[in-house]
Amino acid sequence: MNRAKLVDLITNQYGAEPEYLFRDDPYTAVFRHGNNRKWFAIIMRITKDKLGLREPELVDVVNFKADPFFIGSLLGTPGFFPAYHMNKTHWITAALNGSASDEDILMLLDMSFDLTAVKANARK
Repeated sequence: MNRAKLVDLITNQYGAEPEYLFRDDPYTAVFRHGNNRKWFAIIMRITKDKLGLREPELVDVVNFKADPFFIGSLLGTPGFFPAYHMNKTHWITAALNGSASDEDILMLLDMSFDLTAVKANARK
């Protein structure tokens, strides 16, 4: 999966438009729930060395909130890394360069959306 495909998918499936919150960073896009404004995905362009890789090249990545059980099982999978610039217990980073499977990215997107949604009992 690449950045453009993921942005289109999030916009069409969840109705969340990318927000560019950082004036000096035109690549970082945040996606939020409309009702509670919580982030469920953040797409960034970073250097691979920030993921613990030796290459200095830029790569698009996405952070998702996830169940720690899934984070632990995905960290040994190509394209997945401890969350960049987020809580590493509850967030995970996926590379958007084809190394992480589309199936896993879509599963994490759904999970992140659900984990950050307004809970039924909180709506009262």
